[in-house]
Amino acid sequence: MFTEAKLVFKHYVPDDWKKGMLFAQKRTDSLMGKQFTSIQVYALDRVPNDIDAYIQEHGYPVQPFIVQEHLNPDDGHEMLVNYPQIGWFDKGDSSDELEDITIMQMNIIMDDYDGECIIEVDNEGVPILYDGKITIRFADNFPQGEDDDMDWEDVYEDCDETFDDEEEPDVDSAGFTENDRLSEHDKNDLYERDN
Repeated sequence: MFTEAKLVFKHYVPDDWKKGMLFAQKRTDSLMGKQFTSIQVYALDRVPNDIDAYIQEHGYPVQPFIVQEHLNPDDGHEMLVNYPQIGWFDKGDSSDELEDITIMQMNIIMDDYDGECIIEVDNEGVPILYDGKITIRFADNFPQGEDDDMDWEDVYEDCDETFDDEEEPDVDSAGFTENDRLSEHDKNDLYERDN
């Protein structure tokens, strides 16, 4: 089964610099007069000659983590999956294959879903690992279940039939119903008679 989670990136100080390390930068886009900020992740294509200057301009490298946010924002979040366990990417029910998650897929999660994703967990909510890695899907890609095939029109029709027998009282030209014009004594008499 799958549960909602969030992909986050945390800075760290590396022992050694190497090609492929991940970095994150803020990107600001404008759309119809509004500005939107997102995180874009990229991999280091070569080790810079001046590491200190690179850190000054781009910050320290980052590692991805999967967390679960609590309903109360003051409680922060709970760490579910750490860096080495990220991860497999599952395209959804249309594919049976898992693939290593790519930087492009991480950027889609950060940009299009504000970091929200879904991960595979067992019945107790513990992440399931295959070959030491978690399975991740886009946030809108929950697995199809039996409940998804339910014909909601039939359910609503059944509800309508239940309430069809109850008629609304007629409203007079002043906007009052028959019940509005009854005195408290008359209303009590009607209540006792109906019950």
